[in-house]
Amino acid sequence: MNFLIEGKALSQKNDVVIRKAKGGRYFVGHSQKLSKVRDQISKDVFQQYLDQGYSDPIDYLCEFSFKFYCLRQHEPDVDNLAQIFLDALQGIKNKKEGTVEYQVLKNDKLVRVIRCEKIVLGDLDYNGEPRTEFEIREYQK
Repeated sequence: MNFLIEGKALSQKNDVVIRKAKGGRYFVGHSQKLSKVRDQISKDVFQQYLDQGYSDPIDYLCEFSFKFYCLRQHEPDVDNLAQIFLDALQGIKNKKEGTVEYQVLKNDKLVRVIRCEKIVLGDLDYNGEPRTEFEIREYQK
């Protein structure tokens, strides 16, 4: 399965905020902006998943190969780039109905291998606009 998400790659690592939950308790989460980006990734990848003929979430051991095309001024650390995608592929929780929508990956614990390549504007292999391309394969070991 192959996927393409256009736009600059974001890292969740340094996007942490403290929020107040109902009942006055506090919890750590991500900013509204990052949450919206992650939800949009969920929807975009899910649509591409359906377009490739799949419907049920991946529920087997798998491996990912990522290529991140980045602009130099927005160049995050390569080891932080895959996290937002792995989180997004687990879908969007509908708290009202107690369901998960746009789910491509049942659980990111199923991922056994992650390969990441960061290609930055100015590198020989950089072409086009900022984007993320990735492939999901069944884990072979």
